[in-house]
Amino acid sequence: MGYQRLCKGLAVVCASLAIILSATVLVGWHTANVDLVNLALGNMAIHYHTALGGLLAGLALITYQRKKPHLTTALALPVCLIGLLHFVQFISKSRWHIDHWFHAIIENSAFTNTLNLAPTVSIALMAFGAALVWWPHREHDPDAAYALRAVCLSLFAICLVSSWALYDQNQGLYGWGNIARMAPGSILIFVLLGISGLCCTVSAAYNKYRHRFIQMVVSVLVPLVIGLSIMLWAALGKTEARHLGETIRQESAMTLSGLRHSLRSQAYSLRRMANRLARSAEPDLAAWRLDAEMYLLDHPGMIALARVSGIPQNVEWIVSEQAPQQIQPDVIQKALSEAGRASERLAISNPSLLREGSGQFIMASPASRGDKNTAVLAVFDGAALLQGVFFHEYLDLMHLTVSLGGDRLFETTAKQDEFRRFWAITDQVELLGKTWTLEVWPTAHYYNDIHTNLQDMVLVSGLIIAVLLVITSQLLLRSDRNSDLLRTKERQLTLLLDNAGEGIFGLDAEG
Repeated sequence: MGYQRLCKGLAVVCASLAIILSATVLVGWHTANVDLVNLALGNMAIHYHTALGGLLAGLALITYQRKKPHLTTALALPVCLIGLLHFVQFISKSRWHIDHWFHAIIENSAFTNTLNLAPTVSIALMAFGAALVWWPHREHDPDAAYALRAVCLSLFAICLVSSWALYDQNQGLYGWGNIARMAPGSILIFVLLGISGLCCTVSAAYNKYRHRFIQMVVSVLVPLVIGLSIMLWAALGKTEARHLGETIRQESAMTLSGLRHSLRSQAYSLRRMANRLARSAEPDLAAWRLDAEMYLLDHPGMIALARVSGIPQNVEWIVSEQAPQQIQPDVIQKALSEAGRASERLAISNPSLLREGSGQFIMASPASRGDKNTAVLAVFDGAALLQGVFFHEYLDLMHLTVSLGGDRLFETTAKQDEFRRFWAITDQVELLGKTWTLEVWPTAHYYNDIHTNLQDMVLVSGLIIAVLLVITSQLLLRSDRNSDLLRTKERQLTLLLDNAGEGIFGLDAEG
């Protein structure tokens, strides 16, 4: 009895600690306190739903100790539903927007780019919540305790594998099959819940050796199957992530190489135009205008050409169908000054503000070193320039952004989704005195096309096997108990019949 009392006290203490830690995380979310959200354990934020599930599960364990099974079930049911919804969302690759809904009720959140809930967490919440829903109404069944015990040991297995993942630097922050990993604080909360749940089963009776053997085997096999399934699932996801990363790096290198080639070709064409103007004391402006129109047709990305004569305000423009944005004289003057000092006599400006995802920049080339007030200008549009680098179908596969000198020149989307945050490859190149930065990441359409369901099938199969082990063992134990009961009844009936003659006597007609 003293041992059971100690275990019950430990169950209450661990559940209370889990409640305190979970409540601390929730307070951290609502106060935008980073240290509270991650419990000062690293820089990985604990998901809002993890803290909510931990709080409800801890309260369910407390109410179970208070002998209130219906309240325990009411508290545990949302825990199971939270885990189930997130797990189904992950397996179905849906976007139900349940991971970030709490940002609508939290102002000034420091975690606007919160990760999705890790599937490992969803499995833990789903299994532990289901066990707490089922267990309070079966606690007097001597065969029911092992199911809760197996779930608690499975929590330890999940936490152990997740702890290993924290130190696997090759997985990156978007490991575990291309999803978020369990935060250290989440591991701590689930360990406390597992200890508390395990202590709740100490009063279960093991009345036969074979029953105890079956229960021990299941208690070991279920956590082992779940742990191995998660490890294999993570390994497959890691391999797939590495292959996708290599594909994105190749796409980035090819795009950057095409951009470099296209821009250099157009820059040297502009330089040749400037040289032709410099060779003639009185240039043929009609011929230059015709030449400029041909340049605009032959060079993708170039939407306007201009000849500067005298002061920067004295500019003659030849434009294509796409009109350039208004360019200030000081921008032209700065580009001309930089071009005059450059060894290649070429310079480019920083891009203008984006309009519909595309900005514009100018390229300047003075006609001669001696005459810096005569020059040729070209206006480039980011979207038009990149259309000459890749096929239009490329945008169905990859998103990309191009920055010039630290300012954004082109972007296919401004959305900060999980594909951009965790798959983006960034590459840089120095070209014409400016740093060009290219960022490439897969579109959802492309990711879904190349993503295989093998790793998800492994995970789901492991969970199904674990559930079948529990159900099968429960049926075996129940069948065994019914057989024992039947044999007991048969022995009692046999003894009654064998000894029935000693208690029977007969009487004749006279008594």
